[in-house]
Amino acid sequence: MPNLAQPRRPGAGPPLACLALLGLLAGCGGPESPFEMWDMRIGMTFAELDSISAEGQQARFTCATSLLGYRACSVPLRGSSGRMDALLDSADLVVELTFWTGRDALTSNLLKDGGRSYDMLMGLIERTQGLAEEWREVTASDTVFAEEAGWTETWFAGEGRWKAQIVWYGTGQADMIGIADAEAAYAHALAVARREAGVGVEKASGAQDGIRGELLRLVEAQRAFRQRTGGHADRLGPLHFIPRGDVLMEIGAARPAGWWARGWAEGAGECEVWDGVPPPRPGGYQGQAGEPVCS
Repeated sequence: MPNLAQPRRPGAGPPLACLALLGLLAGCGGPESPFEMWDMRIGMTFAELDSISAEGQQARFTCATSLLGYRACSVPLRGSSGRMDALLDSADLVVELTFWTGRDALTSNLLKDGGRSYDMLMGLIERTQGLAEEWREVTASDTVFAEEAGWTETWFAGEGRWKAQIVWYGTGQADMIGIADAEAAYAHALAVARREAGVGVEKASGAQDGIRGELLRLVEAQRAFRQRTGGHADRLGPLHFIPRGDVLMEIGAARPAGWWARGWAEGAGECEVWDGVPPPRPGGYQGQAGEPVCS
């Protein structure tokens, strides 16, 4: 574990606290992801991950039981405002690893801590750019630019099963870095989205509230589908989505960048929702992305 108070030396170990979580190997047989994150791989056991954290971070992961027998775990990173999240399957194997870099805090502290944050930020830029180059050698990335100053690169391999992603800001600074078994992570994300949307529908009153609730469920399903596949579904079938109650629904149009849909019920009028950058259509779109609008 490097001393974060010391300047980074050429050839020295990684300056970021999170990079003490290194040397992890896949803990199970079968197909392996081609995406490594500083030697960390999907499929390692939680025992390996937690042991390394205890040694390098002087902290252990805290976990909470989630859906589908999964556990969601997290550990703060020593000397940094970032954290590492791990999603575990029912066999306690890691199916998703996400590194939140704490870039905002590092940037705001550049002039306050004697150069330590600058050293860490430069190390983050160097190592993340090197990681991106490794993943680009595996396969081409899908790049999506955001309205704010940033963009997201996503890589898929193994017919879409294996996923790697970096959310960039500015000139080479990363906000988030992650690897995943996309199928397993998608199944969990969809289950969570359905549970959360279901609570909202139970509390809703009125027919149009029911339509809005189902369209919000559809938004979450499409976002999870994009995380898994890199695109949006143009039919409900690929999403395994069935509207509840008396609500009827159809996806009007979809493309990788965005989509729109409408829902209706007898005697309740019609509501629409869109997300991302949907295909153009006469009259355009009303409201905000991901927020249903009813007539």
